[in-house]
Amino acid sequence: MTRPDLVLTAQEFQRANAALAGFDNRPIFERLTCPTLAISGRDDALNPPRDGQEVAAAIPGARFAVVERAGHILTAERTDEYLALVRPFLAEVSLRVR
Repeated sequence: MTRPDLVLTAQEFQRANAALAGFDNRPIFERLTCPTLAISGRDDALNPPRDGQEVAAAIPGARFAVVERAGHILTAERTDEYLALVRPFLAEVSLRVR
């Protein structure tokens, strides 16, 4: 984790896991038709890159990318790297929609 201030306490971690118990979007992935970019932080212990790869593989036409030296909150930890992936993707998608 590159931002210690973003680390959950043990109690917060347990509460978050309890709130997500049974939550599973996988059954709908194959029905998605929107452009999708799945991004994982290389050091994400909650949803490691293999999970992001699984998501991208299950969504037709999805892409997958990894942000190095990032954990679960990669948007805060590695904002510039995240935006370097998202901005071109959104620009490309925007051109296809017009």
